[in-house]
Amino acid sequence: VNTGLVMEIIDTLRTTGPFAIVDALPVVLQPGQQRVLSLRFSPTTWGEFTDTLRMFNARCGRDDLVILTGAIYEHNAVITPDPLTFDNVPIGSSLIKSFTFQNLHLANIRIADVRISTAGSFASWGAYPKTVALGDTISLPIMYNPLSAGPHLATACIIIDQPCADTICVALEGRTSEGDLQASPTALDFGDVAQCSDLALTDTL
Repeated sequence: VNTGLVMEIIDTLRTTGPFAIVDALPVVLQPGQQRVLSLRFSPTTWGEFTDTLRMFNARCGRDDLVILTGAIYEHNAVITPDPLTFDNVPIGSSLIKSFTFQNLHLANIRIADVRISTAGSFASWGAYPKTVALGDTISLPIMYNPLSAGPHLATACIIIDQPCADTICVALEGRTSEGDLQASPTALDFGDVAQCSDLALTDTL
């Protein structure tokens, strides 16, 4: 706002780092006139940023300073648990468990896919793409289907494509069991059986 009695001309705006000026210069302000200046924050790395906007009026030789702050964090979601563990799953059977995904972003997040790093014992069990609204928490299911003795290790990576591309990975751990099936007796002896006859024995499982 030009609170003076004469026209003001802002002919230089100085910023560094991820901050940039959107408006074209020079900016002319008549006495009593107000003008909104637009800035763009476009960081290329994670972190918190502080800078100073310098508005220089060449006619008066005066700097007006405005402090600029901005932050962008590596992940805008919370995923639990990590690792996701599967215990005592019999070989040849399957178990589905889920981890939760909470959206802490300033906008909706779209999950394009959940990909397993090592094919075989683990598989993503959800339908994608899936949109998670700001502040919402959803469950993302994973199936463990061991075909051999464990342990089995893998990684489930959540592929985010909106509003910004990102990938968040969770460790998967699976352990197998031999099962609880037992036979009694553990051996059957049919002995000598006459020709053209048969003998039936029983076993208890």
